[in-house]
Amino acid sequence: MGSVDPCTYTLSSNESVLVRTAAPDDAAGIIHVMKDVFEERDYHLSVPDDFKGTEEEQQAWIQKFIDDPGKLMLVAEKDGVVVAVLEFENDYRQRMKHRGTVWISILRDMRSRDLGTALGISGWRWVQNNPLIEKVYMHVLHTNTRSLGLCKKMGFVEEARLHHDVKLGPGQYADVVILSQHARPHELAQVPPVTAPSPARENGAVEKHA
Repeated sequence: MGSVDPCTYTLSSNESVLVRTAAPDDAAGIIHVMKDVFEERDYHLSVPDDFKGTEEEQQAWIQKFIDDPGKLMLVAEKDGVVVAVLEFENDYRQRMKHRGTVWISILRDMRSRDLGTALGISGWRWVQNNPLIEKVYMHVLHTNTRSLGLCKKMGFVEEARLHHDVKLGPGQYADVVILSQHARPHELAQVPPVTAPSPARENGAVEKHA
């Protein structure tokens, strides 16, 4: 079950926010945050027209995250109003369920006060206590320097860059920066390296010499 204990954070602005597991009743607030964020067309993969879900569909989406042990949805609320959202979704394939991607969305008038860090702390605590999840990814446009800064602050490192992967408009493109972090890096040293098969026996073929 994707859930965390509620936690109150004091932001750099001295405002208090409550970070907690999202509930179906948060659907309208989450939709408001997502649409506000997507208005920044130069910084995100999606635009407002991509977000067409109804409140009822959003409620079902939230419940899916609550019921699935490999998924997590958090909200940050200030004075009872949802101001930010964190979503983590792992892969559905058996060999890739150990990894997932996280997205953080924050209302524009709540930026630059460490709210993303607060959500990241609660989310990362859940990851480290979840034996199913071993690796976390973030996909960020190279134009979104604020999000890239948050990723690196949280310990994520760049793994790859997809050049000109997102078309912002006619003749305008953005790179997608793929960053990642292992949940328990100390465990990786215990995994023996995989030895590549001999070219002579690859695919069951046996090399013959005259």
